[in-house]
Amino acid sequence: MLTFPAILKPSANAGGFAPFLKSLSGGQAISGTEQVTGQMVDRWQASYQIPIRTPDAVLALRAFLLSMRGRLNTVALPAIDGGRAPWEVDRFGRRQTPGHARDRFKSLDGTAFAAPAGLADTLITAKVAAAASAIDTELTIAMVKGSAPQPGHLFSIGPRLYAIESVAGDGPYDLTIWPWLREDVAISAAVNFTSPVCKMRFQTDNEGIETLKSLNLFRFGTVTLNFDEAA
Repeated sequence: MLTFPAILKPSANAGGFAPFLKSLSGGQAISGTEQVTGQMVDRWQASYQIPIRTPDAVLALRAFLLSMRGRLNTVALPAIDGGRAPWEVDRFGRRQTPGHARDRFKSLDGTAFAAPAGLADTLITAKVAAAASAIDTELTIAMVKGSAPQPGHLFSIGPRLYAIESVAGDGPYDLTIWPWLREDVAISAAVNFTSPVCKMRFQTDNEGIETLKSLNLFRFGTVTLNFDEAA
């Protein structure tokens, strides 16, 4: 599985992750009733629009498309949702995001404000509190550091992405999740709220190819990449 190039940053409010859901119906009866059942095809889809503005971004896009080999290979695609993560709240009511947890200040050494690499992933710590099996839709987690999880939060365990449907308890927390667990999870497995990812592949073999062709002639462009969750 590939790592998504950090230099290829999606535009704000230009795509993201969404659930793919499908139902089955035999049609509406004369009486007006209709029986609808869900099909077991629930999976994530994602679409990112990425501005390509520098030579390094062109090279990164070219190398990434080559590495993906169309739909052959998979990538740990980041779900950029850190602004909504369950950050800790201090006694003044401030959410302890990376912006509030910098340890470098311009007044100290004259350099620009900067957060240390990897800081975000140290600000929330969560673990699986009870082992669970693949296809389960219930999961118990313990928040070691951070605030209470809420319905709608995204997290990943390994390269698999999940969303919280409901929360019960006040720690450990009993979650109902979507989609069902893709793999067995062991007690104490890390639950990643700060930089969740999902194992994805391209929707088509030609993702990004037309943009790449145009970038051979023009300096700048915007590429749209579409992904489906990989089995």
